[in-house]
Amino acid sequence: MSDLGSSSHAPLYELDEVAAAIRRAIAPAGDGWALLWAAAPTALLDHAPASTTPSGWWHATRGSSRTLLAAFGRGRGSTLTSVGDVLFAYEGANPAATLQPVIDGLARAWGTAAVSHAVRPTVPLLAAGLRDLRHAERAAARELPAGVPESLARALHAAVRARARAAVALDSVRPRLVVLASQHSTSSRALIRAARERGIPTAYLPHAPAADTYQYRDLPTDFAGVRGEREVDFYRSLGAARDVSIVGNPQASVQPPAALDPSRPAIYAPRPQALEHVRAQVAAIDAAAPAVVVSPHPRMRGKARYEGLWPAHWKVHDGWTVELLRDGFPCIIQCSSGVAWEAMAHGVPVIELSSESAEPPAYLVIREPFALVCRSGEALVAAVADARRAAADPAARERLMGWAREWCAATGEEAVARAAAWVEECAVAGDPGGALLDHWAPALGAA
Repeated sequence: MSDLGSSSHAPLYELDEVAAAIRRAIAPAGDGWALLWAAAPTALLDHAPASTTPSGWWHATRGSSRTLLAAFGRGRGSTLTSVGDVLFAYEGANPAATLQPVIDGLARAWGTAAVSHAVRPTVPLLAAGLRDLRHAERAAARELPAGVPESLARALHAAVRARARAAVALDSVRPRLVVLASQHSTSSRALIRAARERGIPTAYLPHAPAADTYQYRDLPTDFAGVRGEREVDFYRSLGAARDVSIVGNPQASVQPPAALDPSRPAIYAPRPQALEHVRAQVAAIDAAAPAVVVSPHPRMRGKARYEGLWPAHWKVHDGWTVELLRDGFPCIIQCSSGVAWEAMAHGVPVIELSSESAEPPAYLVIREPFALVCRSGEALVAAVADARRAAADPAARERLMGWAREWCAATGEEAVARAAAWVEECAVAGDPGGALLDHWAPALGAA
């Protein structure tokens, strides 16, 4: 097994080509550009090999019909909760784990109850979005003459639905500030854009460590409360218009075990990649460390296509991975996952499954010598042995924890208190001056 992190098939368009094409399509700020802006990161995250949108009347009609049907359901899109005149929006387990403690903390501080909001997009808003979608698809097709990737087409439809929901939510709740836990999800970006059009400031609390990829590189909000000083330095190096604040990580509570047991099973924490990627990782790990506790990403749980990949002799952990990190296991094996920071913070050695590419892992905290980067199954065998030795070395564990502290200044109740106070400051700050860093619309600035 020579490649642990990527498919062996060449995509119709390489990721760099798609990213550059989307930016060119956005740059003139023509009709539909805001949908492309909202859809771009998700489209790149989901970009699949040799996948283009089917053409023809039937495909276009089916896609539009499905989007219009969104007017009759409330179940999809961001969870919306307000505390006073601050609106929080999130989707997914990790963003929820980041914002919910802050919502509760702010409600306690203000002596009020959090209020949930269910919104339904209107047919006129969806119809207007579909008109813009046609402009966006034409702009993308001009830059991608061999065909628009299916992931981009799907993300554009999602952006139509998300924008319509965002408009209804903002016009009904009328918040003074919107707080989000993602700068890359289509729903979050649609809400950011809708808020900017209405002059409502937005604030970003990250649900994962900073990463240097097309999908995660920008800060399109007015405020950002990141985890630690190294993240501040990273966004400053990218040209952020203003310094961001340091808040910490409200979703984590670091409780390092006194000691690790090198004889216990390794932890494998997969994320929802393509099946062939996960299958290759499982085969390599089973050869290198037959005793394994697998702790799947929340979005993988209950999915038969993933659950069928785990060998029968592996144990499956259905809770949060951090529970295992507190319990003395000797190492964690993962592939560009935010769980790597959690492991380091608990002094647990990290093994990164990477491809044969020389590119470094996406998350900036995953760097040698603090993580053991493996680009082959053979390297994985040696890495597991090295990690077990490091697990028994208190000095090696302390180096890991020190590196993790450089990336995150506070966790647990301290981070929750910092975040609640920071949200309150953002809510009364007035005009913040526009987006901190807009990677996808550089010529438009804060437009």
